[in-house]
Amino acid sequence: MGEFIRPPRIGPLDTTRNCLIEAGIVYRKMRRGEVPTHVGTRLIYALDVCARMARAVEEVEEIRQLKAKLDLIKAQPSNALAVWSDAATIDLAATAVEAEGGAA
Repeated sequence: MGEFIRPPRIGPLDTTRNCLIEAGIVYRKMRRGEVPTHVGTRLIYALDVCARMARAVEEVEEIRQLKAKLDLIKAQPSNALAVWSDAATIDLAATAVEAEGGAA
């Protein structure tokens, strides 16, 4: 009977970081001569495509989170922004007076 050859363990490729880690592993194996250059080049290319897709997914998730935060801000009463704006104006005025050496 033939000898069973265990395939190499490949970690999860669901994030750009994981794709970069795997690319590093392949690169080091190519440098050591454990993987032929023509095979390693194809693997690195596939990992590059994988990393781009993972990055796109990560960016979409970041956009979703930012949109949710913006929706929360928009849902607050409109006078909350005015109060914050007035407080910022007062703080700026006090800072300007202190810079001139006076008291607010």
